[in-house]
Amino acid sequence: MKVYKWKKIGSEVEFDNPRIKIRKDRFVKANGEKVEFCVLERGEIVAVLAITDDSKIVVVEQYRPAVDDITIDIPGGGIEMGETPLEAAKRELKEETGYSANEFIKLSSFYPDSGRSEQKRHIFLAKGLNKGKQKLDRNESINVLEIPIEEVAKRINENALKETTLVLSFLVYCLAYFKQSKT
Repeated sequence: MKVYKWKKIGSEVEFDNPRIKIRKDRFVKANGEKVEFCVLERGEIVAVLAITDDSKIVVVEQYRPAVDDITIDIPGGGIEMGETPLEAAKRELKEETGYSANEFIKLSSFYPDSGRSEQKRHIFLAKGLNKGKQKLDRNESINVLEIPIEEVAKRINENALKETTLVLSFLVYCLAYFKQSKT
């Protein structure tokens, strides 16, 4: 069965605030059927897989109200108006962890929830880290941890680390490292 793109015939905003927008789009499918689909607009974001010289991953531990849990993830956040993804990655790493880095490498970009959102997430690897002081936003309360790479792998395997961005970024990094070690 061939899959076809739907033709958008209309769109309206259902909800709008500074952090998110919900839009209702109307489409005509290839078979002529008309459908509506709600999209959560959140803008592009970045995340940084920061690795210390002694092979530890810098992570952020924080309370997440949406899941009512304390989670461990890699630092990241929204790309501000006029910023490139790289500039946002550097800013978010510094704000959330206090670290700056001598080298940033783009690892990947992906859609974290394409079934509900148009959001695109850019993942960077940061190396050559320099410790500094956090510059947290008003609503942020973040504990910075350094976890050895082997421990991150173990905890992902045990389902103890559940943040999609951390897990996917770690996988992309491991695949890139595996590919390099084979050449």
